[in-house]
Amino acid sequence: MAWQSTTLAAPVTKDDTTIAVASGTGFPAIGVSGTKNFRVRIDSEWMLADGQPFDKVVKVKRRGDQGTAVAPHDINASVVFSGSPFDITALAAASLTNPPIWDPTLRTIGGDLVITSDMIAALGENTAFLLHKLTPAAITLAKPTFAQDGLVVSFSSAAPVAHVITSTGNFATGTAAPGSTATFGAFTGAGISLVAAGGLWNARGSAGVTVA
Repeated sequence: MAWQSTTLAAPVTKDDTTIAVASGTGFPAIGVSGTKNFRVRIDSEWMLADGQPFDKVVKVKRRGDQGTAVAPHDINASVVFSGSPFDITALAAASLTNPPIWDPTLRTIGGDLVITSDMIAALGENTAFLLHKLTPAAITLAKPTFAQDGLVVSFSSAAPVAHVITSTGNFATGTAAPGSTATFGAFTGAGISLVAAGGLWNARGSAGVTVA
């Protein structure tokens, strides 16, 4: 069995033990429980699935598997899964594996969103946001604090739509005055990487995104 994928049909909170998916194909048969070695990954979080009690509803028996952080996940987030132990890389006895320290935490945005100062502070580490909304998303990004210097956030479009990120007067691009909006070109793969520096978001790289 190879890795398969679908998307979330509804948001998932940190406390949820069931997930609603767009397609139940590839998951355990409806009504089957007690599944072993069935792994699911949503954003950066790994889970162990127990079965599919109802069509397109997956029961989760363990969140935050393999030492990953339990996190909320937005609608349309990518769900990757496999029920075969042969799809999991074997490790030597008593060995541990962790993601490289430079890997960002992966989060999905499935709708319009206001990213507040408290939300930025709660990130705690570099974060890559995948924009899965199928119509243009309106995202507001708060100003970073000086204490957050060096924090990197990136936004990448997974759909060919023109998302807009607004952070009034906070986008530093090397021009005389900081910009306020980052407008994505209407194609998959448009994206921008921002690093907090001196109370601004420095645009350190972009593809198909216009900052003004």
